[in-house]
Amino acid sequence: MSAKKAKKYKKPTIKELYYKEREKLKRRIKAAESRGYDVPADFLPPIPKKITRGSIRRLQSLTPKKMYEKSRYGGEATGGEIVPGLEGRKAERSEAAKKGAETRRRKKQKEPERWELPEIPEQEEKAPYVWAPEEPEAPEEP
Repeated sequence: MSAKKAKKYKKPTIKELYYKEREKLKRRIKAAESRGYDVPADFLPPIPKKITRGSIRRLQSLTPKKMYEKSRYGGEATGGEIVPGLEGRKAERSEAAKKGAETRRRKKQKEPERWELPEIPEQEEKAPYVWAPEEPEAPEEP
């Protein structure tokens, strides 16, 4: 019996880390835009000719707070009015807090539901089936 060798961990390259960080940033921008933010096109920096650890740090320094500072908001929380991104974020959080409070209040008023099991109809009890080999029939005598 031979022991299996554990797979050796392959350290990601700088290029892989850079693109991973870039995709993360793109997802964040796309999510914000779907909620009504207008993120400037130059927020996501162009891909450098030579990718270094510094390039990765630059992408990591682009936090959500910085994104909201540079963007504008025109979503439902402000009634379609265009406001700076941070004000929009504040309005979004306020709306979410009100919604949560309303849900908690509604759940508190509502009486807890009790689960009732449906009635199971009575069934006739059958004897358990036991297998027994059949006995050969005796020939009939005249």
